[in-house]
Amino acid sequence: MSSVGLDLPVFLEAVSWGSHACTIDRDIKAAHTTLMNSSKLEVILQRWWNPPTRVSKDQTVTKVMATFMQQSLSHLLSRQLESLAEFFRSPAGADITEEALTGLDFDQLRAKIQEHAPNLWEFMYNLGLSPWSQKRQEHRDPVKIVLMIIAMLSYARSHHRNFLQKGFAIYFKFRGLSAKAFNALHALGVTMSHKWTANAVERISDKAMSEWLISYDNLNIPFRVFSQRLDNHGEFGNGCAATVYIRHNATPLTRELHNPLTVIDIYNLAIRDSAAIHEQMTYYHPSFDQHSYSGKNHVTLQRPARKRSLLGSVNIVEASYEDHICLITEWLQQLKLNCTDEKKKLALESLIAWCSDSNSFDRMDWMLLIFGWLHLQIAFAQSLFKQYLGTTKGQGLRKAFSLLWHKGLQNTSVRGPFHQHLEEALYHVAEAHILVDWKVVGQVDSLHELCAKSPKELKHLAEKIVWFHGSSDALNTFDERGQKDKCKRQTIMWNRDVLQYITLDDAIKHGDVGIMEAMLPQLLFRFVGGGNSNYTVEVLELLQGLNQEWPVEVREFVRENCWVLNFSGQVNSFVPVDQAQEHNIKDIKVTYRSEGPNIKWDYLKKLHPAIPVICSLADHMEHQFGTLTRSKWHTTPKKESDVLEMMTFLEASGYHTYKSGRRIKSDRDKVVDYMEQGTIKLSRGLILAAWNTNRRFVRSTDEEWSDRETGVQIAMGDDISGAEGE
Repeated sequence: MSSVGLDLPVFLEAVSWGSHACTIDRDIKAAHTTLMNSSKLEVILQRWWNPPTRVSKDQTVTKVMATFMQQSLSHLLSRQLESLAEFFRSPAGADITEEALTGLDFDQLRAKIQEHAPNLWEFMYNLGLSPWSQKRQEHRDPVKIVLMIIAMLSYARSHHRNFLQKGFAIYFKFRGLSAKAFNALHALGVTMSHKWTANAVERISDKAMSEWLISYDNLNIPFRVFSQRLDNHGEFGNGCAATVYIRHNATPLTRELHNPLTVIDIYNLAIRDSAAIHEQMTYYHPSFDQHSYSGKNHVTLQRPARKRSLLGSVNIVEASYEDHICLITEWLQQLKLNCTDEKKKLALESLIAWCSDSNSFDRMDWMLLIFGWLHLQIAFAQSLFKQYLGTTKGQGLRKAFSLLWHKGLQNTSVRGPFHQHLEEALYHVAEAHILVDWKVVGQVDSLHELCAKSPKELKHLAEKIVWFHGSSDALNTFDERGQKDKCKRQTIMWNRDVLQYITLDDAIKHGDVGIMEAMLPQLLFRFVGGGNSNYTVEVLELLQGLNQEWPVEVREFVRENCWVLNFSGQVNSFVPVDQAQEHNIKDIKVTYRSEGPNIKWDYLKKLHPAIPVICSLADHMEHQFGTLTRSKWHTTPKKESDVLEMMTFLEASGYHTYKSGRRIKSDRDKVVDYMEQGTIKLSRGLILAAWNTNRRFVRSTDEEWSDRETGVQIAMGDDISGAEGE
């Protein structure tokens, strides 16, 4: 090269497409192709970047190479980042829907980035790993960090690429992030601004109100102030929250005449359904085992989940009849079902009869009122508590509470966690009684000996426990034989009553509305015998509707839509409607509680319809980040120790074995058979007669509508609905 006046830089520049003559030369073109496809090219470039000389590395890395690499890498990564724009854009017009907000899947997003921007992903991922951690393979996987950095860079290029930012904004808002922290994260490109988030929540709320069983309950919220003034004081707000539960394609309802139930009707229902109840008391049939089925998670096999839409909470307390009227008017206005702007007099069926209501809408003839099964369960549990409490020296619940150190269960309460604690104690005591009966009926000294028996033998033993140690038939057989053991008889009665409670609870959790309906006559006997007049009327009204008044469409609608709900689609995840409302109130007051200087009832009314979407987004985010973790350390459950201690006491007392002539000394320990008393009281006919008299009264059938409501003044005096409402 020296002989022709060339040095290495000039030669390489000419050969590397820097000279037209070299570019068209065949030999040089062939050399170009060979070099570009040679594995040596990578070695050459690496040596140029870091020559193997003794000179220090700071001097070997020239500014020229550094500049070249920076420009080339910047161009490549910028082009690949731009190719990801479509994956970070929110769907236009549907960005605040539940489907859009919960559409984030880190695994799917990573796969898309690796496919469309492999160099960008590899570059960012390697930056997240230190050489030391790579060698020892001790490092946290930086996938989510890399995904977030790429999302922030894409958002910096265009504010339309805000898919992740919108989801994080709503999630962080309802995890307690303040407005100033919001704007700081917005400046970093992590979330949307606080103003956008507030507007988005309002949009979610408006959208939720555009669709719609309804339930409502009282709500108490303390309002804080952040700047104390004479006209700006903290207060404790009393209001009401409501929820609508939606089932699409429901069958339209028709009207029917009413015929009152008779005592014989109720007895026949109890006899007809007793076999089904005994079957559930005998054993719980397991669900079909799908664990080995490859398509078990296919969408076709998933149970449909119920959708909920919270209405806006209002500053009206559910305390009087007039409050109920105002609340129903408010719910109709929020649902856009009110036919005029003026306030109407709306009456609750069987509570208030407004003589001045001029049409069926004002009279609420279209409304069907159903009690909540959670509150019925509470009444059932408190009935058992009242019936079996006894003394600390007897065999009742007070003795069990004292033995197991269950404090706070000596007096009934409808507030706080009393019902949960009472139900837990009932289950523990019931399990101990049944396990002792297994040993007695199976004639074994240890429950482990039952494992040697065949399934057919175990089922037969379970049937014997129900028929001879836990049913009304067992009590009748016991009495017919002339056996005189009051303690044993009381134990049989306890088994029967608590097994009915467990059967009802299990039916509710599994959505078995057939068993729930079958339990109604038994519940009626209990409430009549225990003196619970409110639930006597509630159960009678439901039996009347299901068996006498309602047409088939209404019966099916009530069974399928008005008793239990399932928000997850899981087999044992059904909850009563009123319990679902309690969960919603917890979300309002605790989980997604709003705090700030401008939190008033108007804001809460605007916010609360958005809570279902917020719940879904929060669950989705926590699932994506794996924050729903549990401790790996476990202690012996209290249930096991309670059951073992209770079994020891029962076996020592001998209550499960017959001892002729055994009596109960204290009158306070003697249990009244509510079922028997209820049957006797019903047979006298006075309760049904009083109930029928109170529900039958003259009702108007006029249909007068104003011009604003129909466009034509209408007056109809004929009874077009039979005895509707009687």
